[in-house]
Amino acid sequence: MRLVATPPLAVIDIGSNSGRVAVLALTDDGHLEMLSDARTSLHLIDDVAASGRLSGEAIERVVRSVHDFLCIAATAHAERTVAVATAAVREASNGDELAERLLVETGITLEIIEGADEAHYALVGAVHGLAVEDGMLVDIGGGSLEISRFRGREAVSTWSLPLGAGRLTRGFLTSDPPRPAELRWPRWGCRCSSPSSSSSAPVAPSATSPRSSAPRSAIRSRACTDTCSTATLCAASSTCSSPSRSPAATPSPASAATAPTPSPAAGSRCSRSWTGSRRAA
Repeated sequence: MRLVATPPLAVIDIGSNSGRVAVLALTDDGHLEMLSDARTSLHLIDDVAASGRLSGEAIERVVRSVHDFLCIAATAHAERTVAVATAAVREASNGDELAERLLVETGITLEIIEGADEAHYALVGAVHGLAVEDGMLVDIGGGSLEISRFRGREAVSTWSLPLGAGRLTRGFLTSDPPRPAELRWPRWGCRCSSPSSSSSAPVAPSATSPRSSAPRSAIRSRACTDTCSTATLCAASSTCSSPSRSPAATPSPASAATAPTPSPAAGSRCSRSWTGSRRAA
């Protein structure tokens, strides 16, 4: 078994269809060890496709999910947590409202990343564990599709296109199973949105699309409360560690922009339905 060489880090991804938390640590041989992960359905692309905004209910779903993700991060003894949002929040006219709610209620600074950054991160994650030097990566999300051409494990060209699986399904497919005529429309839409020969061609969002002006930051995970320590978090039985198992507070690196996260409100519970897994730290 590999020895963990660095304190665990939790990453929260607020996607167009689902939200996910992954807790990882760098091992002594340079690999990333997955300590815990979980996901839940958010369906944010439904709101954005219909109105260009996130509904109040959608924002509440995200806030509840992030509360629970932070409990999972604490269970895995994550020292820091970072959070990003992709296509649906990027395109929503009130994406900044979601970021503000999360900052106030959870202490998390949500970074709304651009399509080109999303493509870059997908490439870094995909090639990390693969013995491949040159190729092309296609990452199909719920709201967007990212394409990265790479050489020597470095990106040469990247594209971000509005061709996510959720967006195409909601925009073109009304039958289940889809009728043959319906399947022709997504193909036509893909051809019209195919990347040009430009070295970088991310799709331009609307002028009202929000962008996080805050720098990327990492924050310390919350400590579990007595209430949270007995709450079931996911189908894989990931639960908050009891107070006796909670690790001692560890100072964050001086170079990291960190801040303590407020504890969950009294009586709050981790409430989502999860699919995920947990491994012993």
